Amino acid sequence: MDAASKRDFLTRNDPLLAPFIRAENDSVRTQHVEKLVVDHATPLIRQIVSRCSRSDHHLREQDADDVISTVTLRLLRKLRLLGAERGSIGRFEDYVATLTYNTVYDFLRRRFPRRSQLKNRLRYLLTRDSRFSLWSAPSGMAAGLAAWEGSSIVTQRIDLPRESTTPDMLKKDTPATALLAIFQHLGAPVSLEALTDATASLWGISDSFRPVDEPPQQPEPEPLARAEARQFLGAIWAEIRQLGAPHRAALLLNLRDGDGINAIQQFLLLGIARFDEIASAIGITPEELAEIWSSLPLEDLKIAEMLGATRQQVINFRKTARGRLARRMVRQRR
Repeated sequence: MDAASKRDFLTRNDPLLAPFIRAENDSVRTQHVEKLVVDHATPLIRQIVSRCSRSDHHLREQDADDVISTVTLRLLRKLRLLGAERGSIGRFEDYVATLTYNTVYDFLRRRFPRRSQLKNRLRYLLTRDSRFSLWSAPSGMAAGLAAWEGSSIVTQRIDLPRESTTPDMLKKDTPATALLAIFQHLGAPVSLEALTDATASLWGISDSFRPVDEPPQQPEPEPLARAEARQFLGAIWAEIRQLGAPHRAALLLNLRDGDGINAIQQFLLLGIARFDEIASAIGITPEELAEIWSSLPLEDLKIAEMLGATRQQVINFRKTARGRLARRMVRQRR
């Protein structure tokens, strides 16, 4: 790589990585890798995993250690590619945070596939049926009747003795009927995790122990394809920042990739926007974005709650935003 290319490569990466990138030999490079991992990455990884384990008791202490090890291994692989002058990390902390949240999500989904499927089914029902609600409480995501929405007093455990179980609670084929019966019995909001555990028990849904192996690594994109993707997403981000505040929030909070998962992470991974810049574009603090990160993309009712708008207004905000982006991107390509 010539001097000009080296300078360009350095500008595409977080300045924190400059000593590592400039290292003249493997010994010095290894020292910088250890410093990056021990001093910068590991504390953040542990903080995020601890937060996730507090909100989901299925992530046990020994599992948390496995997740931390997996994140560290993936980070080392990325740094190895970076040492070979492939790829880039625009913001090191944002990359580590995104990598950690995704690893936690992958771990739970692969360890507990049936429970994860049930949780997603409940989340969908709670946000689509007007009788129910799902909201963010200090202790995590809370669920209950629509009239209880916003309550900060949330039951963290559901105890349903056999004698208190009604036939309606067992109707897993009509889950709305079952949820209504459960909520009426409880008389108060409950955490989404506790509701998932209770319905799994009532409906006979369980996961046998599944060892979680490291998933196969996706091939690194070719430099040209990666550069084109970054250029395209950079142009989209510039246009998103020109949108009105509610339009930005409605678009970003629901932004999905081809697999239906959180797509705003791509702005972080490609170094297009910092975590705090994304939070500012949405209209919330970085701390608030961190709290909901693992729940993204959000359903329209939740976004409406955050914006103080109706669900239809959120849909209209997003439709308008997408229309403007489409028109502006077409003009740029002419």
